[in-house]
Amino acid sequence: MVKKERKKELSNPDKFQVTMTGLLDWAEKNVKAIALVVAPIFVLAIVAVVWQYMSQAQADTRVEELAKITEKYDAEKEAFDKRKQELQKRLNEVSAKIRAAEQAVAKANDNKEGDDGAEDNPVVKGLDEALVTERDAIQKQVDAMTPDHSGSLGEFRSFFDKYSGSPEGWRAGVQAAKILVDEDKFADSKTILTDVVKQSLQNEFFQIYGRLLLINVLEELGEFDQALTEVTTLEGLSGDDLKPKVLLMKGRIQLAKQAKTEAKTTLDTLIEKHGTSPEAQKARSLQALLN
Repeated sequence: MVKKERKKELSNPDKFQVTMTGLLDWAEKNVKAIALVVAPIFVLAIVAVVWQYMSQAQADTRVEELAKITEKYDAEKEAFDKRKQELQKRLNEVSAKIRAAEQAVAKANDNKEGDDGAEDNPVVKGLDEALVTERDAIQKQVDAMTPDHSGSLGEFRSFFDKYSGSPEGWRAGVQAAKILVDEDKFADSKTILTDVVKQSLQNEFFQIYGRLLLINVLEELGEFDQALTEVTTLEGLSGDDLKPKVLLMKGRIQLAKQAKTEAKTTLDTLIEKHGTSPEAQKARSLQALLN
């Protein structure tokens, strides 16, 4: 009896078969209706694939364009380093000659008789003075040297203006801001960094790194209220590894604002919670200014 029932079940269509047959019949009768539904979905899928491809192609283009500007920046720095090394080499040579002349004078003084010392010898004295003059002139050149990034700076700024909504654009903006800081052009640097932070709200790295640079620039400009606002925001973004640095910046700015009570609280927190960090030692030094 059981076998007959089982056989009957197998010979009769099951619910799945009935359902699928019904769907197939409906599909045959409603081909146009299906096309109207499926076609837009297919088109959307194609658009999504094309958009993804184009977005990646655009990103690749930006990366390549930024790489060329970075190569120009590196070439400018290399030219600076080469020139500085040449001057430093000449400076070392002149300094060595001066030391040799001074040793000759000292030796002559040890062996002199009466007033015939070598320090009064016009040849030795004149040679020594000429070398000293040359050495001082070279040293001034070395001290005054700065890389000439005028070419790459303009391109970094233009790239940032063009792609200010992309990570590549933010990188260019930060690089331009750093060049401007090296040139003591803090107001221009502030403008760029403020825009970088504003444009990169969904990017944690640029929110933290860009804001760190911005805070330092604001301190240089003496804009302590805005700097403190940025530090407070940064404090909420930073993890344990960055927290000591942020607290030190906060305490330093509060101290610059003559907010000594707030500064003491911040520095105490830093020392209490991050006592073994390098920033804690600096905080202890700053605490001496509170007395």
